[in-house]
Amino acid sequence: MAPIPRTVADLDTDRASRASAPTHSSTRALDGTSRSAKSVSGVPWASTSTHPPLPTAEEVTWLSTMVTSMHTLLRPAAPTALSLDDNAVYERLMLRDREWDERINDLMRRDKARVPVPLTEAMEADVDRALAHPKDAIVVTLCDGATLMGADFMTLRDRAWLNDEIINAYGKLIMARAQSNAALPKLHFFNSFFYPKIRDYGHKQVARWTKKFDLFALDLVLFPVHLGNHWCLGCVNSAVSASRT
Repeated sequence: MAPIPRTVADLDTDRASRASAPTHSSTRALDGTSRSAKSVSGVPWASTSTHPPLPTAEEVTWLSTMVTSMHTLLRPAAPTALSLDDNAVYERLMLRDREWDERINDLMRRDKARVPVPLTEAMEADVDRALAHPKDAIVVTLCDGATLMGADFMTLRDRAWLNDEIINAYGKLIMARAQSNAALPKLHFFNSFFYPKIRDYGHKQVARWTKKFDLFALDLVLFPVHLGNHWCLGCVNSAVSASRT
Protein backbone atom coordinates (compact mmCIF):
# COMPACT_ATOMS: atom_id res chain seq x y z
CA MET A 1 0.00 0.00 0.00
CA ALA A 2 1.30 3.46 -0.90
CA PRO A 3 2.06 5.81 2.03
CA ILE A 4 -0.77 8.17 3.01
CA PRO A 5 -0.12 11.69 1.61
CA ARG A 6 0.25 14.29 4.39
CA THR A 7 -0.01 17.54 2.45
CA VAL A 8 -1.84 18.95 -0.56
CA ALA A 9 1.46 18.88 -2.50
CA ASP A 10 1.79 15.17 -1.74
CA LEU A 11 -1.72 14.62 -3.07
CA ASP A 12 -0.94 16.47 -6.29
CA THR A 13 2.28 14.47 -6.77
CA ASP A 14 0.47 11.20 -6.12
CA ARG A 15 -2.28 12.04 -8.59
CA ALA A 16 0.22 13.08 -11.26
CA SER A 17 2.09 9.78 -10.92
CA ARG A 18 -1.12 7.81 -11.15
CA ALA A 19 -2.35 9.79 -14.18
CA SER A 20 0.85 8.88 -16.09
CA ALA A 21 0.30 5.14 -15.48
CA PRO A 22 -1.45 2.97 -18.17
CA THR A 23 -5.19 3.52 -18.15
CA HIS A 24 -6.15 -0.15 -18.57
CA SER A 25 -4.28 -1.15 -15.37
CA SER A 26 -5.31 1.83 -13.21
CA THR A 27 -8.12 0.88 -10.86
CA ARG A 28 -9.52 3.03 -8.09
CA ALA A 29 -11.62 2.22 -5.10
CA LEU A 30 -14.39 4.49 -3.84
CA ASP A 31 -16.64 3.47 -0.94
CA GLY A 32 -15.10 -0.01 -1.07
CA THR A 33 -16.11 -0.70 -4.72
CA SER A 34 -13.52 -1.57 -7.38
CA ARG A 35 -14.17 0.22 -10.64
CA SER A 36 -12.38 0.88 -13.91
CA ALA A 37 -10.84 4.30 -14.32
CA LYS A 38 -12.47 4.47 -17.77
CA SER A 39 -16.07 4.35 -16.46
CA VAL A 40 -18.10 5.12 -13.34
CA SER A 41 -21.61 3.63 -13.19
CA GLY A 42 -21.33 2.88 -16.88
CA VAL A 43 -20.41 6.45 -17.81
CA PRO A 44 -17.03 6.92 -19.53
CA TRP A 45 -14.62 8.84 -17.30
CA ALA A 46 -11.57 10.68 -18.52
CA SER A 47 -9.02 12.42 -16.33
CA THR A 48 -9.22 15.92 -17.83
CA SER A 49 -9.37 19.49 -16.54
CA THR A 50 -13.16 19.19 -16.29
CA HIS A 51 -13.12 15.62 -14.98
CA PRO A 52 -10.50 15.29 -12.21
CA PRO A 53 -9.43 11.79 -11.23
CA LEU A 54 -11.45 10.00 -8.55
CA PRO A 55 -9.91 9.94 -5.03
CA THR A 56 -8.13 6.81 -4.02
CA ALA A 57 -8.91 4.82 -0.88
CA GLU A 58 -5.79 6.26 0.73
CA GLU A 59 -6.94 9.80 -0.03
CA VAL A 60 -10.40 9.14 1.40
CA THR A 61 -8.82 7.76 4.58
CA TRP A 62 -6.50 10.76 4.88
CA LEU A 63 -9.34 13.26 4.38
CA SER A 64 -11.50 11.45 6.94
CA THR A 65 -8.64 11.55 9.44
CA MET A 66 -8.10 15.27 8.83
CA VAL A 67 -11.82 16.08 9.25
CA THR A 68 -11.96 14.12 12.51
CA SER A 69 -8.85 15.92 13.79
CA MET A 70 -10.30 19.35 12.91
CA HIS A 71 -13.55 18.53 14.69
CA THR A 72 -11.59 17.49 17.77
CA LEU A 73 -9.54 20.71 17.76
CA LEU A 74 -12.51 23.02 17.22
CA ARG A 75 -14.85 21.31 19.67
CA PRO A 76 -15.39 23.55 22.76
CA ALA A 77 -13.97 22.21 25.97
CA ALA A 78 -16.50 20.70 28.34
CA PRO A 79 -17.07 22.80 31.48
CA THR A 80 -15.24 21.44 34.47
CA ALA A 81 -17.09 20.87 37.71
CA LEU A 82 -16.23 23.09 40.69
CA SER A 83 -14.04 21.51 43.30
CA LEU A 84 -15.24 21.06 46.86
CA ASP A 85 -13.18 24.08 47.96
CA ASP A 86 -14.70 26.26 45.22
CA ASN A 87 -18.20 25.19 46.23
CA ALA A 88 -17.49 26.04 49.86
CA VAL A 89 -16.24 29.52 48.94
CA TYR A 90 -19.27 30.09 46.72
CA GLU A 91 -21.65 29.04 49.51
CA ARG A 92 -19.95 31.40 51.99
CA LEU A 93 -20.20 34.31 49.55
CA MET A 94 -23.87 33.62 48.89
CA LEU A 95 -24.57 33.37 52.63
CA ARG A 96 -22.85 36.70 53.26
CA ASP A 97 -24.85 38.34 50.46
CA ARG A 98 -28.09 37.07 51.98
CA GLU A 99 -27.09 38.40 55.41
CA TRP A 100 -26.33 41.84 53.96
CA ASP A 101 -29.64 41.83 52.08
CA GLU A 102 -31.48 41.06 55.32
CA ARG A 103 -29.68 43.88 57.15
CA ILE A 104 -30.45 46.38 54.40
CA ASN A 105 -34.11 45.35 54.31
CA ASP A 106 -34.31 45.65 58.10
CA LEU A 107 -32.85 49.18 58.00
CA MET A 108 -35.28 50.16 55.27
CA ARG A 109 -38.20 48.89 57.37
CA ARG A 110 -36.96 50.89 60.35
CA ASP A 111 -36.64 54.05 58.28
CA LYS A 112 -40.21 53.64 57.06
CA ALA A 113 -41.36 53.27 60.68
CA ARG A 114 -39.60 56.54 61.64
CA VAL A 115 -41.50 58.81 59.31
CA PRO A 116 -41.75 62.21 61.06
CA VAL A 117 -45.19 63.18 62.25
CA PRO A 118 -46.28 66.40 60.54
CA LEU A 119 -46.79 69.48 62.71
CA THR A 120 -50.27 70.52 63.64
CA GLU A 121 -51.62 73.94 62.69
CA ALA A 122 -51.00 75.17 66.24
CA MET A 123 -47.37 74.00 66.09
CA GLU A 124 -46.88 75.68 62.73
CA ALA A 125 -48.19 78.92 64.23
CA ASP A 126 -45.70 78.65 67.13
CA VAL A 127 -42.84 78.17 64.66
CA ASP A 128 -43.90 81.23 62.67
CA ARG A 129 -44.06 83.37 65.81
CA ALA A 130 -40.63 82.21 67.00
CA LEU A 131 -39.03 83.03 63.64
CA ALA A 132 -40.72 86.43 63.53
CA HIS A 133 -39.00 87.78 66.67
CA PRO A 134 -36.25 90.41 66.36
CA LYS A 135 -32.68 89.21 66.70
CA ASP A 136 -32.18 90.73 70.16
CA ALA A 137 -35.49 89.52 71.61
CA ILE A 138 -35.62 86.66 74.13
CA VAL A 139 -37.79 83.97 72.62
CA VAL A 140 -37.42 81.02 75.04
CA THR A 141 -36.03 80.55 78.53
CA LEU A 142 -34.96 76.98 79.24
CA CYS A 143 -35.36 75.10 82.52
CA ASP A 144 -31.76 75.75 83.53
CA GLY A 145 -32.15 79.48 82.96
CA ALA A 146 -30.46 79.60 79.54
CA THR A 147 -32.17 81.80 76.96
CA LEU A 148 -32.60 81.56 73.22
CA MET A 149 -32.70 84.82 71.29
CA GLY A 150 -34.36 85.68 68.01
CA ALA A 151 -30.96 85.50 66.30
CA ASP A 152 -30.62 81.89 67.48
CA PHE A 153 -33.96 80.89 65.98
CA MET A 154 -33.04 82.50 62.68
CA THR A 155 -30.35 79.83 62.28
CA LEU A 156 -33.21 77.34 61.84
CA ARG A 157 -34.27 78.94 58.57
CA ASP A 158 -33.46 77.36 55.23
CA ARG A 159 -29.83 77.74 54.09
CA ALA A 160 -28.73 79.01 57.52
CA TRP A 161 -25.95 77.63 59.75
CA LEU A 162 -26.90 76.16 63.12
CA ASN A 163 -25.11 77.70 66.10
CA ASP A 164 -24.01 76.24 69.45
CA GLU A 165 -26.99 77.67 71.34
CA ILE A 166 -29.55 75.80 69.23
CA ILE A 167 -27.56 72.55 69.36
CA ASN A 168 -27.07 72.72 73.13
CA ALA A 169 -30.70 73.67 73.77
CA TYR A 170 -31.91 70.68 71.80
CA GLY A 171 -29.56 68.40 73.76
CA LYS A 172 -30.98 69.72 77.04
CA LEU A 173 -34.51 68.97 75.83
CA ILE A 174 -33.49 65.39 75.00
CA MET A 175 -31.97 64.93 78.46
CA ALA A 176 -35.01 66.44 80.20
CA ARG A 177 -37.37 64.12 78.34
CA ALA A 178 -35.27 61.06 79.27
CA GLN A 179 -35.25 62.07 82.95
CA SER A 180 -39.03 62.46 82.99
CA ASN A 181 -39.75 59.03 81.48
CA ALA A 182 -38.34 55.90 83.16
CA ALA A 183 -39.04 53.84 80.03
CA LEU A 184 -36.45 55.82 78.06
CA PRO A 185 -32.70 55.10 78.25
CA LYS A 186 -30.73 56.87 80.97
CA LEU A 187 -28.50 59.42 79.31
CA HIS A 188 -26.45 62.55 79.73
CA PHE A 189 -25.84 65.25 77.15
CA PHE A 190 -22.56 67.17 77.17
CA ASN A 191 -22.62 70.56 75.48
CA SER A 192 -20.71 71.49 72.33
CA PHE A 193 -17.59 72.53 74.31
CA PHE A 194 -16.99 69.00 75.66
CA TYR A 195 -15.44 67.47 72.56
CA PRO A 196 -12.97 70.32 71.74
CA LYS A 197 -11.71 70.35 75.35
CA ILE A 198 -11.14 66.60 75.62
CA ARG A 199 -9.61 66.55 72.13
CA ASP A 200 -7.20 69.44 72.65
CA TYR A 201 -6.43 69.25 76.39
CA GLY A 202 -7.26 65.71 77.50
CA HIS A 203 -9.51 64.18 80.13
CA LYS A 204 -8.32 66.42 82.98
CA GLN A 205 -10.09 69.42 81.47
CA VAL A 206 -13.50 67.69 81.62
CA ALA A 207 -13.05 65.44 84.68
CA ARG A 208 -15.07 67.79 86.90
CA TRP A 209 -17.98 67.64 84.43
CA THR A 210 -18.86 64.11 85.60
CA LYS A 211 -18.68 64.65 89.38
CA LYS A 212 -22.43 65.23 89.74
CA PHE A 213 -23.51 61.86 88.25
CA ASP A 214 -22.24 58.30 87.74
CA LEU A 215 -21.11 58.08 84.15
CA PHE A 216 -21.05 54.26 84.22
CA ALA A 217 -24.67 54.03 85.36
CA LEU A 218 -25.90 55.62 82.13
CA ASP A 219 -27.09 53.88 79.00
CA LEU A 220 -26.06 56.65 76.61
CA VAL A 221 -23.63 59.55 76.65
CA LEU A 222 -24.26 62.13 73.92
CA PHE A 223 -22.04 65.00 72.80
CA PRO A 224 -22.22 67.21 69.68
CA VAL A 225 -19.21 67.57 67.40
CA HIS A 226 -18.77 70.57 65.12
CA LEU A 227 -16.90 69.67 61.91
CA GLY A 228 -16.47 72.99 60.17
CA ASN A 229 -19.65 73.36 58.14
CA HIS A 230 -21.46 70.38 59.65
CA TRP A 231 -22.66 69.08 62.98
CA CYS A 232 -22.70 65.45 64.04
CA LEU A 233 -23.57 63.67 67.29
CA GLY A 234 -21.15 61.48 69.20
CA CYS A 235 -22.70 58.64 71.20
CA VAL A 236 -21.25 56.25 73.78
CA ASN A 237 -23.58 53.26 74.11
CA SER A 238 -22.61 51.39 77.27
CA ALA A 239 -24.82 48.38 76.44
CA VAL A 240 -23.11 47.85 73.08
CA SER A 241 -19.65 48.50 74.55
CA ALA A 242 -20.21 45.92 77.31
CA SER A 243 -21.34 43.29 74.83
CA ARG A 244 -18.19 43.79 72.74
CA THR A 245 -15.63 43.58 75.56
